[in-house]
Amino acid sequence: MKSAGSSIELALAKHCGEKDILTGDSDHKDISHFNPRNNLFNFHAHTPPCLFFENFKNESYLNDYFKFTIVRNPWEAMVSYYWFSFVKSGKYTLGQSFKEIKDHFTSWISMESLYNWPKSNKPSLTKQEIFDFLVFLSVRDSQYTKKQVLDFIRQGRLNPSISGVSDHFGSQRGKYWKRTTLEYLSDVNGKFYDDKIDYVIKFERLEEDYKKICNLIQIPYERLPYIKHGYKKINIPYSEYYNEETKKMIEDCFRQIIVKFGYRFGN
Repeated sequence: MKSAGSSIELALAKHCGEKDILTGDSDHKDISHFNPRNNLFNFHAHTPPCLFFENFKNESYLNDYFKFTIVRNPWEAMVSYYWFSFVKSGKYTLGQSFKEIKDHFTSWISMESLYNWPKSNKPSLTKQEIFDFLVFLSVRDSQYTKKQVLDFIRQGRLNPSISGVSDHFGSQRGKYWKRTTLEYLSDVNGKFYDDKIDYVIKFERLEEDYKKICNLIQIPYERLPYIKHGYKKINIPYSEYYNEETKKMIEDCFRQIIVKFGYRFGN
């Protein structure tokens, strides 16, 4: 996530035929004209390769395609995703100091939410556990006590519901797990580096690697469109967002990616 995947998909869309699958991305006003096409399985923009391969088990069919993905320094990617979700949610207000933002980033990494994908090896939550967690979220995100929240529910003044979860190919309907933001993002990102992938673009040399892809699949190279930008409101290096503890948290959760692609903090 936050590694220019939408820019590349939009750039390649013009080369796709009427029968090709496009996930599209109508969520963002700057690319609202980019609509889904032939998406019968309800693939979404972040469908990991393993789920795609499960639907197309014919190896010879898959071998006809050139498959590539993108990787980005996890410490930098987390900051980018933070700004994306922070601003998009409307929680950012002008004038906030960097200390306030850094403190919020630190708590955001460890903030728990409900997710119904990717599927976890742990048992899914029971209905009571889901209800208890929704009550916890209502208390966390408001100024009310747990007793007040429960009273509101009994009176019908509050109906805690699950929001923001996925309903697409690979999601587990009716099954939910608690994950921190960091656990969720590291789990999702780790699924994009399957052995069947032919090439991995490094975000740090995005245009150079994309140009290689264009040559390999024999299409004319054009500079990638610049979309989903403008979320980051303060131009401060990503390394400044971390303390020793949060730096180590990213290192532990993204260790496989960090080792495999040679990433270092602050580099």
